[in-house]
Amino acid sequence: MRRTTYNHVLAVPLLDIANHLDGSAVATDVVDTLVDGTLFRVASVLAVTGTMTNGEHSLTLQHSTTDATGDFVDVPAAQVQGDNPIILDTTDDDETFEIGYIGGLRYLRLVRTTTDNASGTATYGAVLLLGQPTRAPVPRS
Repeated sequence: MRRTTYNHVLAVPLLDIANHLDGSAVATDVVDTLVDGTLFRVASVLAVTGTMTNGEHSLTLQHSTTDATGDFVDVPAAQVQGDNPIILDTTDDDETFEIGYIGGLRYLRLVRTTTDNASGTATYGAVLLLGQPTRAPVPRS
């Protein structure tokens, strides 16, 4: 088996590409880093924007040892590579934001908080890339 990204990284949809309007903090579905018997030790979040006309949109990575909603906490800065992105109105059209995770807990999710965008356009989405699998090639269904 060749050592390639395809054999060692699994992409998991995290935040649908959509127009995200004002609202309280909204969490994505929980991602289990144990997939078909393969544990992934690290992860990266890739967020991609489209048209941004107004608002401030912060993305915060959270982790937990269980999949229970109340158990999630923000990932400490020492376990994040890069900064949790804050996507701003027209200055962040067609941009890519990246965060690395080296925390080692099994369950991950992203929390999106949007302010000042009651009626504008704020199109973006995110994918979680799981890496350093305990066995390769990674499972794909």
